[in-house]
Amino acid sequence: MKKSEWKESYLKIGDIVKVKDGILAPDFKDLDIGGWKGKITEISVDDEENILVCIRWDDTTAENMPENFIEQGEEEGLDNDLMYLFYEDVEL
Repeated sequence: MKKSEWKESYLKIGDIVKVKDGILAPDFKDLDIGGWKGKITEISVDDEENILVCIRWDDTTAENMPENFIEQGEEEGLDNDLMYLFYEDVEL
């Protein structure tokens, strides 16, 4: 979704969301994160005017993350507790 299409009545900070089926992790193209759940902590716009949501994963999702995802994230200095996704990749 582009910034020009955004309406404040859509998802907002604090909403609990689920990643839609078939969505791949942005930095781990072989990892399907469909079904992962968490809370929106930030909404921003990237350089191409796409709406991004920052999701802090819930405890169940964090506990069930694949070990290789956690290890690779730590090696790359990423925060495995949260992830930025396109607005259209998540649902209430």
